[in-house]
Amino acid sequence: SIRKEEFNFKIKQLFKNKLVLVPIDTQKEIQQRNYRFLNCAPFFKKQQLIFYNRALLISRVKFKKITFHASTCFGTCPSMSVEINDDGTVFYQGRMYTKKMKGNFEGKLDASEFYKLRKMLNRSHIKALAQKWKQKTRPNDTPRYNYIVELIDGTIITINTNDQHPLLDKLSEYFIGTIPKIAHLVKTKAKHKFEESQIENYRVSYAK
Repeated sequence: SIRKEEFNFKIKQLFKNKLVLVPIDTQKEIQQRNYRFLNCAPFFKKQQLIFYNRALLISRVKFKKITFHASTCFGTCPSMSVEINDDGTVFYQGRMYTKKMKGNFEGKLDASEFYKLRKMLNRSHIKALAQKWKQKTRPNDTPRYNYIVELIDGTIITINTNDQHPLLDKLSEYFIGTIPKIAHLVKTKAKHKFEESQIENYRVSYAK
């Protein structure tokens, strides 16, 4: 049989990026229904439920520059650095275990790929992680990753880790494995000066 769950509400606020609902039913009536699938907890705490239009929020996320550094590990993890600017330009340095991508390269992301990166960065919650999450494990044989994100307002977000939060996995995979395939990289003799992390723990050094 199909279990049907519902509640009665009215719209309190309706914006392009946010919808706020408040219940018509009393808290006692809601509790008596014994919901299993619908999460009505917000109605008991703030007495409202808020839905955000993530697509619109993502479109407003802007950064000036993203720098990512990766080190080798006990095995054959790629050692590399990549920088992506807000105009889509890409600088890449491959050091070890980067196959054909060894040396210094320059390229550019097209508009659709740049949008994908902005969306991925937003979904990683990197700003919140930098403020609230700390690596609790000891240094190990996995690669070290450094993320340095400069926002338009000048704010710098930095995370160094060698046992990163799972929310960052897609970002590191994108920088290491996807960027060399989509950024139309061309080898150059010039060495780019990448931003470096100002945090000592798990810091990665690149070839200057």
